[in-house]
Amino acid sequence: MVARARSQEGFGLVELMIAMTVLAVGILALVAGLSSGYFALNRAGQRQTAAAMADSQMEKYRALQYSSIGLTFTGTDSTYTGDSACAATTAIFGSGVASCGTGSATYSNGLSVSGCGTTGAACTPVQSSVTGPDGRSYRIDSYIRWLTPTSGRSEKLISVVVRNSTATKEYARVQSSFDQCTGLAGSATTC
Repeated sequence: MVARARSQEGFGLVELMIAMTVLAVGILALVAGLSSGYFALNRAGQRQTAAAMADSQMEKYRALQYSSIGLTFTGTDSTYTGDSACAATTAIFGSGVASCGTGSATYSNGLSVSGCGTTGAACTPVQSSVTGPDGRSYRIDSYIRWLTPTSGRSEKLISVVVRNSTATKEYARVQSSFDQCTGLAGSATTC
């Protein structure tokens, strides 16, 4: 019996099993780290694309004169109306506007404007299924609210929110305020 206890037969198999277990744990940790990195890069790419789309939409509003900034009411859903940027008492929706480039609108506070400029996309409250540069579908919601700051001149606060196409995740939100001097020529004397 003493001879069998000192025998090392089968010990190599035990060493092999231990080495394979350690190797398997190491490979699983590496795969988990790689997949986590993949998903993080994917999310970051979606957020970056959404931020670029929100900035692009805001630039459309910046290209308009103050009197031309408005939204054509084309119907909204609960995602749109449930957002913190949507306030029914101060929202600017047009009525009776066939398209943003033509016609006129009377807004909730009585302001009348002629069209919304030449950029139709800037005037639609909800743009669903907009394809981004990354090939994914996004939803862009635009909100415009009246503000009366202490300076006394009326302002419009524009919020642009980019969500996924099913409107379950918000990827980007951009806000900018426009006063009555927005879009006027430098030689204008009204401001």
